Amino acid sequence: GRAGLRMFARHLISPVFFFGYLMAFVDPERRTFHDRLAGTVVIRDRVRRGVVDQPVTWQVPPALVGYARTLDVSGLDGEDYSLVRTFLLRSGSFAADQRQRIGEEVAATIAQRMQHRRPPGMHPEALLVCAAALVQQRDTAPVPTATDIIDPFAPG
Repeated sequence: GRAGLRMFARHLISPVFFFGYLMAFVDPERRTFHDRLAGTVVIRDRVRRGVVDQPVTWQVPPALVGYARTLDVSGLDGEDYSLVRTFLLRSGSFAADQRQRIGEEVAATIAQRMQHRRPPGMHPEALLVCAAALVQQRDTAPVPTATDIIDPFAPG
């Protein structure tokens, strides 16, 4: 896919001409030639300590509960969740056009993994928040209640 094309272009063009890397110095988005050729966006991890690694609980927005019931997150794995989580936590630091473009790409990837078609006009972050909340619900072990706990020292 795109990553393979990017790596191929990087290995073929950049070492010979260094053009691929020099382009990043003049490009406003700091993208290299191989990034442009492959249509990829590289997100550099300049996250302040504690922003992305903090525990977060996602909730399905009340207006989207019905929509969330149509989503099947069984096809999503930890890597997918990590992608969604990282995007949602960092999206506020992107310029509006970058946020929309990257959000669309992440939402398309996640929707494809869920075999889901996002309704026309739905903001990509709405899908992503719902998916993150549902994955957390799926992967969170229920907290045992007092009746679930067996006391090994109890008589009988």
